Amino acid sequence: MVVLSDTPLTRVDQTASLDGSIRGDRLTARERQIVDLIALGKTNREIGQDLYLSEKTVKNYVSNLLMKLGMMHRSQVAAYSVRLAEYESRASLEHATYP
Repeated sequence: MVVLSDTPLTRVDQTASLDGSIRGDRLTARERQIVDLIALGKTNREIGQDLYLSEKTVKNYVSNLLMKLGMMHRSQVAAYSVRLAEYESRASLEHATYP
């Protein structure tokens, strides 16, 4: 458990909502692809095959993502991906123009 401003948050909550929102703008396009594939339950080997990367390269990406997002487990990254997709879906609806 991590404590910020006397408010206990889980590590996933801390990283996903430090500024009160869930944003993926701190991820590169490649990192976002990998996050999405992790959310689909793909292994490093499967992600590598899908993106034409070596398994070791994917392992490095995943390790860096975990560090960047302050997470410890792939399942946390998968949960983050789902929440990020929901956030982006809501944001696109808010900016949609209707006739």
